[in-house]
Amino acid sequence: MYKCNIIADSLAPSGKRLTTVEICYPRFIHSEILTHRDRARNSASSRAIPWKKMMAAISENPVVPIRWGSEQKGMQTGGEIDNPDEATKIWLEARDNALKSAQKLADLGVHKSLVNRITEPWMWITVIMTATEWKNFFRLRCHPDAEIHFQKIAGMIREELDNNSPKKLEEGQWHLPFIQYDEIVDLATYYPLNKKFYNEKLEILKKISIARCARVSYLTHDGKRDASKDLELFDRLMNGSGFGHLSPHEHVARAESTEVRSGPFIGWTQYRKTVPNECAD
Repeated sequence: MYKCNIIADSLAPSGKRLTTVEICYPRFIHSEILTHRDRARNSASSRAIPWKKMMAAISENPVVPIRWGSEQKGMQTGGEIDNPDEATKIWLEARDNALKSAQKLADLGVHKSLVNRITEPWMWITVIMTATEWKNFFRLRCHPDAEIHFQKIAGMIREELDNNSPKKLEEGQWHLPFIQYDEIVDLATYYPLNKKFYNEKLEILKKISIARCARVSYLTHDGKRDASKDLELFDRLMNGSGFGHLSPHEHVARAESTEVRSGPFIGWTQYRKTVPNECAD
């Protein structure tokens, strides 16, 4: 279930390319992904997924290690062990035991945010990642010494970027992940005929893009695009905890003509940085 899709790929007049990817990889390497701070990220949270849905996913499609490397000194594994099938069997037996224990907690009425934690080694996680800087990421994680599961998803990202051509934007135009072609065409019909209405429409598309990044999918849970639900989610994000949950606002950005730094991006201004009081004093 490894997956890498480019969601939006844009080139600013500054010459800096901004790319948003949707990736899926084993939950157990997520902490290593988080060590790379020069990017915006949002992920599907196991805290929010109902236990029955999580149990079905882990039962039907569990994470199984790519290779059963043998024990040796250091972080790199040795060659594959002599009986990898037996290792897989034991791994899945551990999954079954974890599912049973998690179900017992669920039966006691324990919240899914705790029940789901027991089964994380067998989970996949979907993540939205946006960055202008990729060279160091690839240098470290596409190297043969990198952890093999991280190495795999990093290689998939590099291949996607190498095979895709970014869309050239003018200064002031916006990188809008999950905004579809028909929505962009609809926006363009108002410019230059009615710039006021165009700007109002553009603001709506920014909000929709942010909400879809927060959901880690541009579809609602019933599989449909619904702008009204996206805007409702945006409002909740702006008011969450009294000050806002603003990490999804980091994926939407304005193209600049100079290599200005905004958050982790170079040559782009993050939408988040346009929000008043976006960071605590």
